[in-house]
Amino acid sequence: MNIDHKLLASAREAYLRLLDLYRPLDAQISAAEPNWDPQDHFCTHLAALCADTALVMLGADHELSEPELVAFNTLFALHETPQSLASMAEWISQREVAEAEFFNRLDRFMLSSSLVDARSGSQRTLEVLDFFKSLGQLVALIDERYHQSEDHFYRQLCERIEASWQQVDNFVHEAEPALVLDLRNGSQSLYRLA
Repeated sequence: MNIDHKLLASAREAYLRLLDLYRPLDAQISAAEPNWDPQDHFCTHLAALCADTALVMLGADHELSEPELVAFNTLFALHETPQSLASMAEWISQREVAEAEFFNRLDRFMLSSSLVDARSGSQRTLEVLDFFKSLGQLVALIDERYHQSEDHFYRQLCERIEASWQQVDNFVHEAEPALVLDLRNGSQSLYRLA
């Protein structure tokens, strides 16, 4: 199967644009809160969520192909071997705890991002959701056949995103404007936006 390098390049550009949306926000919060842990930065968590979303889908059928490996490494500028990628994908896709934690992380990111969007009037979170959904379409195009297990996770992801988005929308209107969730453990932390 020939890899559509133009498609991969376009996907990588979209991914980098997504991270660029959050870099100024990370810098702003870091300036206001010098002790803010870099592991809590929006870009850090967004990059991990995007990579894990792709890993869950690629590993869902337990048949990682060379095109999938190339696509993953190209999209996220990584240098994983077939063995390491297969191991990561298998760990995420086979363990219910890992999958539940993945969805919890997604929920926390969406809530925290939406709270900031509500205060600043930006639309970052909507662009994130669109990118997550497009990852499923990308996997379908890269894979020689779109497996039922991949489709199951993709539908589950889209349903979870929509449900979480409704909950977030209701919560944002009642929350303190400066409230942001600690993205690692869900605890509440405050900072002031200029």
